[in-house]
This record gives sequence, C-alpha cells and structure tokens, in this order.
Amino acid sequence: MKRRSVTLIEIMVVLVIIGVLAAFTIPNFGKRKEDTFDNEALAVLKQMSAAEKFYYLERDSYYLSSGATAKDHIENINDNLKLDLFEGDKRSWNYYSYVNGCVQSTRNGGDGRNWCLRIDDLDGEPNSGNPCGTCPQ
Repeated sequence: MKRRSVTLIEIMVVLVIIGVLAAFTIPNFGKRKEDTFDNEALAVLKQMSAAEKFYYLERDSYYLSSGATAKDHIENINDNLKLDLFEGDKRSWNYYSYVNGCVQSTRNGGDGRNWCLRIDDLDGEPNSGNPCGTCPQ
C-alpha cells in the first residue's frame, strides 16, 4: 500500500480558503459587538423608565440623577430607583435620569453614541442621536 501525503499546494489552498473566510467574518465582529452594547442600553433604559414611573407614583415627581461622576450617577440611580445597574469601571454605558422623566445612556469609551427614552414617548422605544432626543443636555 502506498501512503499518500499532503502536498504544499493543497496546504496553501486550505490556508487561502481560511483567509478568505476570516476576511468576511472579522469586520462583522466589531459591528455585532456594538449592536450587543446598543441592545444592553435599550433594555436598561426601558427598566429605568419603568422604575421612573413607580418613583413618580410614590413621590409625585421624576427622579433627577446627581453626582460628581458618571459612577456616582449610577449609584444614585440604583439607590433611588431600586435598580441594580453595573457600577464597575468597565461598564459599557453611563446612565442619567432627568427631572422631566427622560432617561439617557451615553456610550462609555466608545464613539459617544446616545440613547434616550422619555416617559411620554408614544412608541415606548428609545431614540438615538447626538444630541439625544429631547433630554436636557
């Protein structure tokens, strides 16, 4: 029986195919990662908006986040709106709450994207933009 070995040409063809597949998938990875971060912000804004409604029922006013740093804002939001937002240094978003019932997220360490959700927004979906919707700046 004769042993058949792999030739250099066959190895090179396989490497070229792997390279072409990698060229198609690697650029999409960054976009998918940012899409995931956006979905995180949208979910948190909806939670914050629901918490704002409960806060309003209890106190007859919307919560205004305050603090010297973005981390302080998140700590205060967690305490007052009874949420459990991630407060660590590696968080993807900074969150803010305004007295007009608007909640906002700003990309932390990214391209500065913003998402806003107002209490009286008819579709109940956050809006993106810079400046962000009608939240005060």
